[in-house]
Amino acid sequence: MYQRLVILGNLGKDADLKFAPSGKAVTNFSVATTRHFKKDGEQVKETLWVKVTLWGDIGEKIINYLTKGQMVLVEGELIPSQDGNPEVWMDKDNKPHSACKMRASTIKLIGGKHEPTEKVEAPEESSEL
Repeated sequence: MYQRLVILGNLGKDADLKFAPSGKAVTNFSVATTRHFKKDGEQVKETLWVKVTLWGDIGEKIINYLTKGQMVLVEGELIPSQDGNPEVWMDKDNKPHSACKMRASTIKLIGGKHEPTEKVEAPEESSEL
């Protein structure tokens, strides 16, 4: 079986860089993808959040560019939850939210907040953390 997910969106906050016990870098960030459409004559804004994990030294090299508002194109695969559904939670106002998780294999910084455009390939993922 094969799956591939490609998303284009903006980081919701600065990326977080940590290291697994093995010393391998793990970079985590969330990307918002938004679409606008009309429903019953009203303009609707729909935002989908994707939590992204990037393994390896690529995250170390581009962490300073992975800041809130930065547009990125990310390729990778979905990381299923135990029940196979998106992660769901309630905010402080008891409003439901959900997010999908993905493991990045490629990330490309897209102009906007930071002008350099750089494409990097991520190494194989590890289950250590």
